[in-house]
Amino acid sequence: MLTETISNINNNHRQQLDSLVFISSCFEVWGGSEELIGITAKYLKQQGHKVYLFKLQISEHLRILDLRAAGVEVISLQSVNFINIKHFIKDRIYYLVRFFQFLPLPTSWYLIQTDPQQTFFLESLRRIKPSLVVISQGENFDGLNYANICLQLKLPYVILSHKASASIWPADAIRPMMRKVFQQAKRCFFVSEHNLSLTQIQIGQTLPHSEVVRNPYLTSGSQFLPWPATKDNCFKLACVARLWILDKGQDILLEVLAQEKWQYRNLQVSFFGEGNNRDSLIDMANLLGLKNVSFPGFTNNIVSVWRDYHALILPSRAEGLPITLVEAMMCGRMGITTDVGGIPEVLEDNITGFIAKGACFAAIDEALERAWKRRHEWESIGKQASKSIRKLIPLHPEQVFADKLLQLSTLSVNSALTGEKI
Repeated sequence: MLTETISNINNNHRQQLDSLVFISSCFEVWGGSEELIGITAKYLKQQGHKVYLFKLQISEHLRILDLRAAGVEVISLQSVNFINIKHFIKDRIYYLVRFFQFLPLPTSWYLIQTDPQQTFFLESLRRIKPSLVVISQGENFDGLNYANICLQLKLPYVILSHKASASIWPADAIRPMMRKVFQQAKRCFFVSEHNLSLTQIQIGQTLPHSEVVRNPYLTSGSQFLPWPATKDNCFKLACVARLWILDKGQDILLEVLAQEKWQYRNLQVSFFGEGNNRDSLIDMANLLGLKNVSFPGFTNNIVSVWRDYHALILPSRAEGLPITLVEAMMCGRMGITTDVGGIPEVLEDNITGFIAKGACFAAIDEALERAWKRRHEWESIGKQASKSIRKLIPLHPEQVFADKLLQLSTLSVNSALTGEKI
């Protein structure tokens, strides 16, 4: 029940001023956009801070089990199936007030959200009294409602945006709120300069209190892997990405590979990952008669992939800064990618990899052709990529991010939170 869950939060909270709340707008059980907040939350807990992580849905995913084992309180917003009678009545009175506009009521009544998940989050924040709320967005405007709740409660918050896309533009109806919550955030974090720049264009204003932070990666930052043998002179590409065509563009790559020239070349492409379009992509590969592609599924051990594969191929339509590219380069593997998001910020065309000038058939085919002609140089290009990425990405990005959050969370808890309870 809503009241029982909130009561547990209230009982467990030690009234610390350095309690931090993370909330993710990701609809998946666990997504790549949650890696930074997940590892940062665990690190902050290990440093002795009280840490909460709110998610839309929770399962027995390894990341969630690990966080809970570390002492982070992971709370599902989907566990709220209804609002008790108190909130039911208040919602109705709220609408009556909006309609008649003459009944005097306490200000807090007007903060009631019609969505039970948002109401639950609002109630939880009032009781936790965090010194900082971190709102992690998979896009750059899918967590606005959570930021708006922080504004209503006069809570300090930061926004972390993992992707901005020119093909997914915020509607005019939400742009005023988007401007407001970005402008009033204590800091606006982005994972690439591209995302920051495009977000400013989309809201039509600059964000001088913004900066770029980096995602953590699941490979060693100290050394790259030995070069894998080319059995039967076959070169192996790994496409490591969620099987989500809208963003990741695997459909374009399959069309490219269906050309006769690629069918007869000694090239193998494996699509690692899971997602809503897995069956669609497998059916598409079968329809095109592709014999040199496979779908091994998701793997928890990315290092094992790069022990056997020679390069990454990523035909994305939209990105922030893909963790899979950073991991591949860390392991000494070059990338064949599209010119989207922050990719050109870390990958230099023809030097540390190959960049297609767009997420379309002709551009990806052209980049793959350039790469194929230099396939016997992939090892040396990969070594150069490994050296380059270490100059751009810190060894422990989560610690850098955590330090920034702690500096921002030194503000005292706002007195508005000690007033009348909802």
